[in-house]
Amino acid sequence: MEKKLEDEIKFDDKSIFDAWDRIVEKVGEEKAIAFSAGISIPMREIYLESIILKPDWIEIYLDYQTKSTIEFIKEAKKHGADFILGGGDLADKNGPIYSPNVFRKYLMPRYKKILDICKSLGLFYVFRSDGDTKPLWDIWFCEIGFDGYGEIDKSAGIELKQLKEKYGEKITLLGNVDCSKTLVYGNKEQIYEEVRKCIEDAAREGGYILTSSNSIHYNIPARNFIYMVEAARKFGKY
Repeated sequence: MEKKLEDEIKFDDKSIFDAWDRIVEKVGEEKAIAFSAGISIPMREIYLESIILKPDWIEIYLDYQTKSTIEFIKEAKKHGADFILGGGDLADKNGPIYSPNVFRKYLMPRYKKILDICKSLGLFYVFRSDGDTKPLWDIWFCEIGFDGYGEIDKSAGIELKQLKEKYGEKITLLGNVDCSKTLVYGNKEQIYEEVRKCIEDAAREGGYILTSSNSIHYNIPARNFIYMVEAARKFGKY
C-alpha cells in the first residue's frame, strides 16, 4: 500500500461508469445524480487494533484511500455527478466504534482534502453512517463542514427533529423512514404516518430529502417502497 501511494490512479476501464452514463443520458436533466465515494477505518478487529498498535499502517491505508477517492470524484464529475454519497460505517446502536479523537486525528484532515476537491468541482458531499453517531456530529458539521447526513438511523435512537433543530441551517438531511421495521413489516397506514412525521420534523424551510433510514434492501416488499413514495408526494407539499 505504501508503494501504491507513488502510483498514478487511472480509470482505464471506463465500463465501471457505464450504468451512470446511461442514467445521466436518460434523466440527467431531471434528476440529481449521486456517486458513492468515501474513506473509513473498517469496523474489523485488525484495523481497530492497528489504531493503537500500528497507527502508521492506518495513516498509509487512509492516505491511499484518500488519493483514490479524490481521483474517483474527479472522474465522477466528468460522468455527470451532482453530489457524492460518501462516508463509511463507523458505529452501531451503542455509539461509534472508536473515539471522536480518533476521527479528528486520522479522518478529519483527509476529509477536508476531499471536501476541498468537491467544492472546487461544484459537488455536495453527504456523509453516511448508520448507528448512534451523536458524539461525532459537531466534528462532522461544525469542524469539517459536510453538506449533508444520510443513513440517519431511527433504530439507534436518532431523531430527525433533533438534527433539524441543531444543524438545520448547516446541512441537508436524508432519511429517516425506518427500514429495519416499518418498511419491512409495516402496513400502508403505518408507513404513511412515519413519512408524514419525517416531513413534519425536518422538511420545513428546505434542506431535507425523504428516504429510508439506510437503504431499500431486499427484505423490503416493493409495495411498501411504493407506499413510501406515495406518502412523500401526498405530504411533501408544505
